[in-house]
Parts: sequence; C-alpha cells; structure tokens
Amino acid sequence: MKKNTILIIGLIVFILLLLRLSVFRVSANETAITTLFGKILYEVNGQLPSSDIPQEKSGVFFKVPFFQLVKKYDLRIHVKEIIKKDRLTADEKNINISLAIGWKIISPKKFYETSDNLLDVESKLEQIVDGSIGPNTGRLKLDDFFVTDEANGLKEIENYFSKG
Repeated sequence: MKKNTILIIGLIVFILLLLRLSVFRVSANETAITTLFGKILYEVNGQLPSSDIPQEKSGVFFKVPFFQLVKKYDLRIHVKEIIKKDRLTADEKNINISLAIGWKIISPKKFYETSDNLLDVESKLEQIVDGSIGPNTGRLKLDDFFVTDEANGLKEIENYFSKG
C-alpha cells in the first residue's frame, strides 16, 4: 500500500512537470517564436506579416517539451543611451553630445535569424550612430545646434544628419 501511494504521488508530480513544460503563455507586450530543431514553426504577436510562417495572437500555447523551444522577446521600445564625450564643431568649439535611441523588435523571425542577442543589436546601433554623429558634428558650427527659428531650424538639422 505504501509503495503504491509513493508511486502514484511520483506519477502525479511527473505529469504536472510534463504539463508545465508543455504549456507556455505569451502576453500582449511580448512576441515569440517556436522552433523545432532550429526551424521556425510559427510566431506570436509579430508586427510584420510573414507569408512563410503562421501568425498567432497572444495567449496560451502548447509545445512538445525538449524538442520545441520558445524564444520570447519584449515588444516594448528598448532604449539605448549613448553618452559621447566632447566633439569638435566646424568652428572648433567643443560640444558634449548625449543621446538615446529607441528601437523595438517588429519581426521576431528576422531578429532570431539575424542576431537573437539584444546586446549585439545595441552595439551595432551604437556604431552606426557614432559613425554618423562624429563626421557630421564636425561639419556644423556651434550656432547650428541652437534653433532660433523653430519652424525651420530643427528640420534643417534633421535633414542634415539624415543625409550625412
């Protein structure tokens, strides 16, 4: 009788553990992909329509434990603060530039296939911004950074940096 009780309790614990490994939840502020041996089966809450894999909405999903893996990503905007030291302007004045970049994952499939690492993406973004700000800051005079005509001044600066 005692052996049967231990066996039944062990079986119940095993079934509960297997059920826990088989069920996952994706909330509305998350996106996720489910893979089977590295091949993407479907994505949840993807914001770009993808014709080659099925799209699902947030909720509760089932997976095969140990074979299917789920990668979840945050749908909210990630903010990377880039603090840069002094830069020289065209009129040889020092200016200290600090900025923040907001970015988010809109395609979990593409993110998984290209990087799958938030730190790598932020490092690449920092390199892109640094490569754009450094040379362009040296082309502008210090007065160009201060907007006197609100209607046109800021647009001119945005256009200048987006072309550069």
